[in-house]
Amino acid sequence: MKTYITYALAGLAAATAPLCMAQDTTAQRPTAAPHKTQVTWEEAKQTMSYLLGLQLGGSLKYDLQAVQVADIDETTLLNGIADGLRNHVAPEMQQKDVANCLQVIINEMERRAEAEASGKALAPIPATTQSHLPSWAEAKQVFSYLIGQQLGCSLAQELTELNIDDIDRTKLMQGIAGGIAEQIDPQMQEKDTQAVAAIFVAEMDTRREAKAVANKAEGEAFLAENGKKEGVVTTASGLQYKVLTPGTGRTYDEKKDTPSAIAQVIYEGRKIDGTIFDAQSSPIEFPLNGVVPGFSEALKLMPVGSEWEIYIPSDLAYGANGPGVIGPNATLIFKMKLVGFKAPRGSMLNPIQTSPEEMQRIIDSAKPEQN
Repeated sequence: MKTYITYALAGLAAATAPLCMAQDTTAQRPTAAPHKTQVTWEEAKQTMSYLLGLQLGGSLKYDLQAVQVADIDETTLLNGIADGLRNHVAPEMQQKDVANCLQVIINEMERRAEAEASGKALAPIPATTQSHLPSWAEAKQVFSYLIGQQLGCSLAQELTELNIDDIDRTKLMQGIAGGIAEQIDPQMQEKDTQAVAAIFVAEMDTRREAKAVANKAEGEAFLAENGKKEGVVTTASGLQYKVLTPGTGRTYDEKKDTPSAIAQVIYEGRKIDGTIFDAQSSPIEFPLNGVVPGFSEALKLMPVGSEWEIYIPSDLAYGANGPGVIGPNATLIFKMKLVGFKAPRGSMLNPIQTSPEEMQRIIDSAKPEQN
């Protein structure tokens, strides 16, 4: 079964890029090769929805051998998928005691396994006897949402233009049932999965191309207006920035620092529509030459301890290869604080060739500078 699913999804798989600042984001998207079989978009939706469900059901069966289709709430699962596609988590789910909800699920799986091993009839699900544990109904809701949200996030990376309406909920649930039962619908086995994959790839590419054009125009209009605002500076490259909090520390020195110098940064990244796609509340380290050009340029201009808001044109960000929720030709906004610089990882010092002053400067630069 796993081989069949892998084969069916192979034509849809695209290289996933993390929502961090890696500069090399060239994704090798599959090509929509022509096929003799004529497949409609509706047929493609139904087939892929079934296959996604089959994969999900198989994974659940592997991890939780006693799992049943009835353990999954269909509506909550679909809500989770929809949120995952948008890189979003429902506020009410953020308030749930996820760990204990999952513990309830595990406890029930173990109870079923014990009943099966002993040959005894399975009694109805008992009420929770431990006060700190949620009810089975609540645990089921959280479980359904989490597996849906995880699936949605994965799909958003592979098929960035997919939306919840592209998933046939009936076929998805049938696939989940088949995966759990380790049975494939014979009619689905007869489908030309390569043709289905080609239809999906072609549709996603068409949507992505349209979005690339729209994002480019929207970004240019935003930057044109933003550049007129008080306090916004536009550099020769087109990068824009606004100083929120001045810093008193040192700045990048091209004569002393290398392009691979390590920056320590706290940041939040969002699109011009306000969608947050990445955030770091504690300092994260990366080399200056390992981030997108606009981010690198800003770091080289910022004094340590300063906090800026920067506005990166798409050609200084990810360009047409914007991963996941970022999308193609997206203009990005970062609120960022430069905590400090460090010497490049793995740099070797020769004490004979390095002066005491330079040695001390390198040692000092490896420590976060105070505001």
